[in-house]
Amino acid sequence: MMTAWFSRKRAVRTGTYGIGVAGAVGLAVFLGSGHGYPVQSVHQLSGSAWLASSQAGQLTLLDGASAEVAAQVQAAPAGHVLDVVQQGSTAYAIDETAGTLRRVDGATFAPGAPATPIADAASALTAFADSRHVYALDTQRGLLVTVDPHTLAATGTQQGLSAQLAAGTATLDDAGRLWLVDDATGDLTRAADGTIEVRRGVAAPGKDLMALVNGKPVVVDTAGRRAVSVDPADGSPTGTLDLDLRPSDTVAVSGAPHANRLYVVASRGVLEICDLSAHSCSDTVPLDSGGNDLGAAVESGDRVFVPDYTTGQVWVIDLGQHTVVATAQVLTPAAKFQLLTRDGIVFFNDPNSERAGVISLDGAVTQVAKYDPADPTKGLPGHQPSSPSAPPVSQQTKPTSAPPSKTPPSKTPPSKTPPSQPTPSTPPPGGGSSPPPSTPQPTGPSTPPILASSTPSLPSTPSSAAKSTTASAPSSTPTTTPSPTKPAATLTITLSNPNLKFGETENLAVAAGDGTAITSAHWTYGDNQSGDGAAVSHAWARPANATQQTFQVTVAAVLADGRKAQTGMSLTVNHPDTATVPNVVSEDETTAQQQIAGAGLTSSITPVINNFVPVGQVMAQTPVGGGTVAWGSSVALTVSSGPAALWDMVSHACDSAHWSSGAGPLPCPGGGGDATGFAMIHAGSDCYYFTSGQGFCNFLETHPQWVPNGFIYGVYTLPRPVIAGDHFRATLGFMAPKSGSPGKASVTFRLVGPNGQQLGAWDLKAADAKTIDADVDLSTVAAGVTQLTLRVDAHGDVGQCWASWAAMTFGP
Repeated sequence: MMTAWFSRKRAVRTGTYGIGVAGAVGLAVFLGSGHGYPVQSVHQLSGSAWLASSQAGQLTLLDGASAEVAAQVQAAPAGHVLDVVQQGSTAYAIDETAGTLRRVDGATFAPGAPATPIADAASALTAFADSRHVYALDTQRGLLVTVDPHTLAATGTQQGLSAQLAAGTATLDDAGRLWLVDDATGDLTRAADGTIEVRRGVAAPGKDLMALVNGKPVVVDTAGRRAVSVDPADGSPTGTLDLDLRPSDTVAVSGAPHANRLYVVASRGVLEICDLSAHSCSDTVPLDSGGNDLGAAVESGDRVFVPDYTTGQVWVIDLGQHTVVATAQVLTPAAKFQLLTRDGIVFFNDPNSERAGVISLDGAVTQVAKYDPADPTKGLPGHQPSSPSAPPVSQQTKPTSAPPSKTPPSKTPPSKTPPSQPTPSTPPPGGGSSPPPSTPQPTGPSTPPILASSTPSLPSTPSSAAKSTTASAPSSTPTTTPSPTKPAATLTITLSNPNLKFGETENLAVAAGDGTAITSAHWTYGDNQSGDGAAVSHAWARPANATQQTFQVTVAAVLADGRKAQTGMSLTVNHPDTATVPNVVSEDETTAQQQIAGAGLTSSITPVINNFVPVGQVMAQTPVGGGTVAWGSSVALTVSSGPAALWDMVSHACDSAHWSSGAGPLPCPGGGGDATGFAMIHAGSDCYYFTSGQGFCNFLETHPQWVPNGFIYGVYTLPRPVIAGDHFRATLGFMAPKSGSPGKASVTFRLVGPNGQQLGAWDLKAADAKTIDADVDLSTVAAGVTQLTLRVDAHGDVGQCWASWAAMTFGP
């Protein structure tokens, strides 16, 4: 036991008490995609990636930890343009030549039967997948359908989109909502749970792109040189950030999966790192590759990786220093490759050859052959090679520490049409990057396939897309079946109410342009509802959070002369003029906001400390539920922020309290020999025993004025007003002398409220050799009180009157 003499009096000092503290480090995992699409968070920790090979028609599962091929699957005929979407360990192969979708089970690696979710989509077919949805999309005709993630059977009706879609204009958020920006109009489309919502003019017309930043969609308006953050609940803009872009810049964008960082890669050779929380893009990293074909950045650990398709290299940037730390040569000769991350591992893939591999955080490259270019079927089920199929190349390429040469091997991007499968006897030159001259080439799109991952690529120049029209402007391009003796029929749709609101009934009628009677007609209203007849009526229910929505209405008719025709139109439905306020008291904050938004209203939150109501629960609302207000009005919510934190009154005894005795105001901390009385904080290693035998290292000593029946008091200003459920707690006692009797000190400890209200009084003598645990429920104090007074009154002699307050707190 270590003891020491106290300089002004004899008191027992204890040894120092120690507390061990353990620190934990969390590991963030994320999923990235190639060719300009933002990273996404996943819940699989396998560190494996499915990679597509169009030349072989295969998907390869590459294990990132070992840099070895874990599985090969024949997903399409060799030579078909092939892409892949990965969800967890499951892959969805997109055959852009045949227009089919095929599921590959992540546990058994068994491929399912190919499905055709959208007829005649062919090279315009792409897909998006999460744990609950698979969206199939025809980017040329603007058709969208949701399919079952296991059977690939359609789970809803095929829907039309007014947006014109191009590469980099779509993303899938963590909640399974599909976001698409029309770079011709700047309109933002959200597809979720069978509904399509359009918000007009989120960005300026021009080259607009989508990114996912910290799980939330962001529209990058390159024409307006700004980034627009979007509320995932309703698609409304929540903030803008100016970007340092030039009119001549070609831009690729992506976002951090678990931070508010937007990555903007400009073709002039810079990486712009934008902090959306700080509304700043102050960090710019030069890449020394002006004019090269650069792709979207992906993030892993404390590094950002930027692909350079012109040179076949990857720039590795340190996020802490904002400098290039390495350049990794991944493809020689260069080709347009895919760069992605899975669970912190960075993969690259050439979809038109066997070349793939892994990049470490220091830029070292491990090359892996996805298949044997001399025998692409080696490693497939039914073909058992003598050694593991498609082994990784043993050579590991070290990164270069200096930026690469500005002279690229070639700036001509490879064709999207993949080479045909080479014959075993004639391997293709360049490691399989091109086919033998005699091998016929399939006809396909002109751009290379892009790994879809959770946010797949879209064709950069779709040939056609449905454009949004108003209710008074029906489509003039019907699909017809002409009669052998009559020309093709045209149809016209008329509406009774061109300014339709949700919940109102619209009367629709279809007529043939040449006046021929219509014998039957079948309507689809774009909201999973349908009707029959030449004249029908329908009311559209308002989807949650929508202020306006465009529905694609179609009608297929049979004319009296046997001819058949079909037409459609985009019908915009608006919100009503008034809304009913929902009663959300006692709901949690998130549910309350959703209900209010679902009613067409906005909400504001005022957090209030409450010691009884659970954190996040609504305590009150204005206006109250059940009333009728104007559409879009705000509802003010008072929400519990939970119990207040305990406030340590010992540590704040000098900065939050004013001390006095019979001699007048006292300094704090006071001197140990001050005859006017003193208040002194003991903390840290300044530890003492009380007369009860307990040791304390954090307490307040209050010595009355050194006169018979002296006193001392301190008026505390509290950090907040007193509320119901607050308590004052303290352990009261006397410091013990080093030796001898504890003395004759006798005092009354008091807690005093406003206007001298005595809230608690405790009598204690040093000779009692004990402590008192005080606990006062402050609910009896008037609400709003912000001051409490501590007082010590001595009875008789004040010698060794070392009255002390330990473990003293204010709060619940």
